[in-house]
Amino acid sequence: GQRMSRIIAVPTAAGSAGKTTTVVSLAAIFGARGRRVLVIDADPQATATEWLGVNVDHPIHDIGSVLLNRATLAEATLDVETPGVQLVPASPGLDGDLIEVGKVMGPEQRLRRALQDVDADLVLIDCPGAIGPVSLYALVAATACVTVAQPTSKDLKGLMKMEAFITEVADVYNPGLQLAAIVPCLVPALNQGRLYSDALARMRED
Repeated sequence: GQRMSRIIAVPTAAGSAGKTTTVVSLAAIFGARGRRVLVIDADPQATATEWLGVNVDHPIHDIGSVLLNRATLAEATLDVETPGVQLVPASPGLDGDLIEVGKVMGPEQRLRRALQDVDADLVLIDCPGAIGPVSLYALVAATACVTVAQPTSKDLKGLMKMEAFITEVADVYNPGLQLAAIVPCLVPALNQGRLYSDALARMRED
């Protein structure tokens, strides 16, 4: 039988605190270790797409095309320069496509269905920088969730929201789903003050 792919959703609750950096870095690390990695750029800002060297101004199938059944996952998948890594890009039209996806039947199941027979060892889904429909689609499809946060009280509040959201998605759609890791990003040096070291300690406890 086919080995099941690990599908990791990377959403955040409080804007971009290093989310795309984490996705692209993890993809490169696992690609270099001989894993076949697929990055899905589900963030309309398309930063992961640009960082992986794809020109978003050319007409391309993106993840919106896949969710709207205008293209298969394979048709939307591009080779990139990073060894072992492929990409389903985001493009400037993604915002509009995602609004359309919300109007079709069963939108929250579409990404999961598209990834059923994915040919990769690891799929990393770069979500938009807020909890919303796209993060829901990603969490329904995922085998695990990784989030990123800065060690600040704002981001710690965001983490609590994210954990509640993941629990809800697990209850309703995806029983095995768990928050597998929190990656601290933009961490100041420990001598920058107690505020940061305390927040980091609380993050570790969580």
